[in-house]
Amino acid sequence: MSEKKIITANCFMCLYSCKIDYHIENEKIFKVKGSFEPPNYGALCARAYAEPEVIYAPDRVKYPLKRVGKKGENKWERISWDEALTIVANKLNEIKKKYGPEAVAFHRGMGRGDLDVREFFLRLANAFGSPNICGPAHICFTPRGWASCLTFGYSFKSQFPDIEKTECIVLWGNNAPHSNILMITKPIYDAKERGAKLIVVDPRYEPLARIADKHVMVRPGTDGALALGLINVLIEEDLYDKEFVKNWTVGFDELRGLAKKYPAEEVEKITWISAESIREVGRIIATSKSATILIGTAMDHLTNSIQTIRAIMFLIALTGNVDIPGGHVIYPWWTNIFFDHNEVLAGREFLPPEIVAKTIGIDKHPLIRKINIPCGDIMDAYSPSIYAAMRTDKPYPVKAIVIRGANPVITESNSNAIIESLKKAEMVVVLDMFMTSTTKYADIILPVCTDIERDWYIGTPSSIKLQSRIIEPIGESWPDVKIITELAKRLGLEKYFPWKTIEEAINARLEGIGITYEQLLKSPSTIVFPLPEIKYKKYESIGFPEYSKKYKHINDVEKKDIMRGFPTSSGKVEFYSETLKRYGHDPLPTFIEPAESPVSTPEIAEKYPLILITGAQLNIFTHSMFRNISLLHELMPENVLEIHPETAEKLRIKDGNMVLVESPRGSIRIKASVTEGIEPRVVHMHKGFSDQNCNILIDSQAYEPIIGSTGINASLCRVTNKEE
Repeated sequence: MSEKKIITANCFMCLYSCKIDYHIENEKIFKVKGSFEPPNYGALCARAYAEPEVIYAPDRVKYPLKRVGKKGENKWERISWDEALTIVANKLNEIKKKYGPEAVAFHRGMGRGDLDVREFFLRLANAFGSPNICGPAHICFTPRGWASCLTFGYSFKSQFPDIEKTECIVLWGNNAPHSNILMITKPIYDAKERGAKLIVVDPRYEPLARIADKHVMVRPGTDGALALGLINVLIEEDLYDKEFVKNWTVGFDELRGLAKKYPAEEVEKITWISAESIREVGRIIATSKSATILIGTAMDHLTNSIQTIRAIMFLIALTGNVDIPGGHVIYPWWTNIFFDHNEVLAGREFLPPEIVAKTIGIDKHPLIRKINIPCGDIMDAYSPSIYAAMRTDKPYPVKAIVIRGANPVITESNSNAIIESLKKAEMVVVLDMFMTSTTKYADIILPVCTDIERDWYIGTPSSIKLQSRIIEPIGESWPDVKIITELAKRLGLEKYFPWKTIEEAINARLEGIGITYEQLLKSPSTIVFPLPEIKYKKYESIGFPEYSKKYKHINDVEKKDIMRGFPTSSGKVEFYSETLKRYGHDPLPTFIEPAESPVSTPEIAEKYPLILITGAQLNIFTHSMFRNISLLHELMPENVLEIHPETAEKLRIKDGNMVLVESPRGSIRIKASVTEGIEPRVVHMHKGFSDQNCNILIDSQAYEPIIGSTGINASLCRVTNKEE
């Protein structure tokens, strides 16, 4: 007789951990439904409905694999875990002995919904002795984190946009319906219904632009100039919050001087936005009783990212929308162990200064490893430079790389160069669930199980609960923590990984908040830590935790650890950054043209006249994941090039035509999608498709000077019809 049961657990298909009712028969999931609990209250996206297919996909990696052909041929032999881990450990230790530990790099990706596991991977790298931990930090969230730290002293993740109470919402490079439908999109619709203004800044006609009061189609990469133009309007028309600026900021006079160079008429020439529209947007923001600006990942994708984001954030401070109802409320997440994924067990203290000094990329970007707690947005090393070192042996050889939950062939700029790097490496190890464009160039593939095939916990800013596995791992796949721990033992690093079971690993992770695995196991429901009552304008009274305070739970922050003001060197919001000045950067957010644009590289623009933007999220996939899942693949089987009808007509292109998109780096054949929803001088393609990989076209050597962001959202291309 078959046994049926329903188990409620958290989804693993993205970061938001929606609640799902898993319908199980004979220990196999046959259906999923949305659970009527927060945060999704019964709703599910396409990815969640595809979970059973993901779990039982025929192309899942179920066993450790060893390459038997040439790299790229995709020829593999099944081997045991013992053999796989022994091969990897012996080779990594051999390279360590010959070249030093820094010759082994570690690439961390998103790794699905298990951010807390990331620290164990960082710990492995630091215990091994390598400072070269890379990933997508330079193009994903960390630029906004750094800009926030440099301006306010706290992380961008601590700023909570109070959409529920605001009178004005600015959605800046933020494709919320595809990236955050629960926490942003629905509240925006609700805010519009009660009369809030909505301004969308985006060269594409993204879904929320349809209900916007103002849609500003900015030239890609000139957002910084637009922000300075808006600052000019606020200052010159006397619309800024004088009391806040006087009492809680430094560098206003210098900012005023910079803003004078960006009157609306000049900004119009740079951004393609009329001076009238610039003034209108500035006045709407300034005259609203409260306003919030939701800065999206698109701003991380610019070769002027940090200064652009700083200038946008200055608008929040100039209008006094700091920690007020309807503005940017500062939540006490910076002291929360669950949001400090980079620090709790990462083991950065294992590395002596002389090894840290060898970090690849730190010469070009000296703020690497400098921006720290309470920001929680550390960047360990610089990915493009690490992959370049694998090709060139400069500044020194990097002979091996361990890749966890990442697909750099698809997600890193200049994909052909990444492939060359992986081919040259003596050892490439990939931890993943599926064969990917990156696993083709691996030597060893280690199969990872899904989150619902392992025991772990789910943590939020105010709660924690145990999530026991609801099915057994498929094949011989292992949880990430087990793989990392067992590899560490074979590398001779047992003292850094003393836990013998997953339960002991959980205890190590949760030690800082005084919760144990045993307590979670015995608790019939979620353990809740009530958040403190929200107090606004905290900078006027209770302030923020000092930099030296680490890992104290929100309920344990003592009065003596609180200071008045902001956690910057000046104790105020910094329009003028002495930190940037000290490291050789402009202390003010002066606008710099994108590294590749019609203005900065007119000689390239002659051959490649269109501006290419890429990287927009699709809510049916997660980054480069799940394109192999038929239910999702059918919704969008291939990438397309979005092109405006005027441009298409000039190039004699019709909707559905196969076109060739070329840049100085390479070319892609792709179908045209003719749409009114894009600026005529701009074309767009999505990220994450292996057959039409936009990163083939992007330059990895043209980068932002502070953090190294590459021009994913502002480069040049040309388009030709291949069906004529």
